Amino acid sequence: VWVMSKTGTPDQSVERLRPSTPFTNLRFGAALALDDDGDTLAVGAPRSSTGHPGWVYVYRHDGTKWAEDLRFNSTYQSDGLGWA
Repeated sequence: VWVMSKTGTPDQSVERLRPSTPFTNLRFGAALALDDDGDTLAVGAPRSSTGHPGWVYVYRHDGTKWAEDLRFNSTYQSDGLGWA
């Protein structure tokens, strides 16, 4: 997921967020939700090719950079967690 800023020049306002779990084909970024303040971002990753259930990653912006704050997954593979 690439995060853009409304301020600054385009080449200075880009940051790439990556999932912290090592699974392949997570479909990381299939769903996104940004809070009204613009400093908390939820990123959905609905599944992996290894049969793992979906994940949601929550990132927070500290004024300088984005960092993963928490992540959670489902205990059921087919519940759709990570989709919008």
